[in-house]
Amino acid sequence: MPCNSNRVPTQEGLPTECPIDPTNCPVIPTACSQVVTLCDQSFTDCPVYTQCPYDETTCPTDPTWCPLNLTYCPLLDSDGDGFIDCYDNCPNYPNGPLLGTCVKTKSGMVVSYRVGYPKEFITCTSDSQCTATGGTCDMSQGNCNSSSCGDACECYMDCNNSGAGDGKVTGSDLGVLKGEYGRFDCSELDPCYSDGNEDGKVTGSDLGLLKNEYGRFDCPACP
Repeated sequence: MPCNSNRVPTQEGLPTECPIDPTNCPVIPTACSQVVTLCDQSFTDCPVYTQCPYDETTCPTDPTWCPLNLTYCPLLDSDGDGFIDCYDNCPNYPNGPLLGTCVKTKSGMVVSYRVGYPKEFITCTSDSQCTATGGTCDMSQGNCNSSSCGDACECYMDCNNSGAGDGKVTGSDLGVLKGEYGRFDCSELDPCYSDGNEDGKVTGSDLGLLKNEYGRFDCPACP
């Protein structure tokens, strides 16, 4: 299990200490043995700033309250959905086993809906809480287009005039769509930046996606 900062195991009377946040203790779903064993005589030191590992966090070979080898993924879960940020495809929008976001299929893409005024996403733990959107509760890191962002947070119409996006969906994106509207020849060599549903054309389906996202200023970068 992750280190407990309140527990100070000793060996031959010498104090040791477990890491504090940001921590280099193994994280859920990886769990260490519950057997209480002793740390090294030397202190276990954490870095001030942490970065995510390339590989899954693993428990120390020998059961211990303090990791033998550093791991570099903090236990931070900003949206409280059960996925720590460095493994979460929407770290600021819940879409994990503890909490989800209501989504539905629109124009062939899975989108999150905002409701009310001011418009807000609906968080959920079951489909029954998504009746306002007529959709379902995404609690499984849904990613319909296999991008680096999940369905719960991606802006399909943050296009601008280069496809790079600027983190929001506003009149500039509408202008790009108007300029490309009616194209049926979108290709890799001659792309349509407002082809939000990636079907090779710019039609009312893309306009529908833009209408759903219009006014968002929180679009994540999704290369």
